[in-house]
Amino acid sequence: MEQVEERRPFYTAGGVVIHGRGIGKPAGVPTANLSIDEAPDLPEPGVYISQVIIKGETFCGVTHIGARPTVDRRREPSFETHILDFDRDIYGEFIRVLLYARIRPPKKFPDLPSLAEQIKRDGDAARAYFGHPSEAR
Repeated sequence: MEQVEERRPFYTAGGVVIHGRGIGKPAGVPTANLSIDEAPDLPEPGVYISQVIIKGETFCGVTHIGARPTVDRRREPSFETHILDFDRDIYGEFIRVLLYARIRPPKKFPDLPSLAEQIKRDGDAARAYFGHPSEAR
């Protein structure tokens, strides 16, 4: 029997999903935003392969931590996760986000469609990491 590698997260955060600026949903990549006011031990800014636990269900995701140079000039870090293959309203719900591997540093894109395409590629990397088939596009 083949040995399956058990993957363990290197960082876990939990919190209630808050409203962001609403930019991701119209671009096809909605995100669940967490307030990180009480999280001084955040990993370095970047995009991470993640899992999200919502009411006992586990979903694949990609999590961005840090400033968002494509969408605003604010320096305050954001903690937002695009949950793959997920389309439910979870505002006000408690979720837990588990980070497994850093994909890339934050990057400024020329426009929102370019950013959305990169997030979809990041999602493909997360699917591959967990051994899930890629989304047909």
